[in-house]
Amino acid sequence: MIFVNAGELKNKTSELLKAAGEGNDVIINYPGKPEALLTPPEEEAMEEYILNHPKMRALFEESYEEYKQGGGKKLDDFVKEVAQDE
Repeated sequence: MIFVNAGELKNKTSELLKAAGEGNDVIINYPGKPEALLTPPEEEAMEEYILNHPKMRALFEESYEEYKQGGGKKLDDFVKEVAQDE
């Protein structure tokens, strides 16, 4: 487990991301208290997070409504919308 402040995160981003990728939790303090956590993702957890994210759920529901009304949405258009919201 690694503790850093926001300044260290700014100056050592690559190093901290590498540490998280190697299995270390990185706790980011701002200002002086835990504010965020970098943790190595587990494939199933990432999939669940993405599929249940409120923006994704809204896009799924919107697409389903369009589909029910006879139009639907092309996958390419859906992917562009998701990428645009980032």
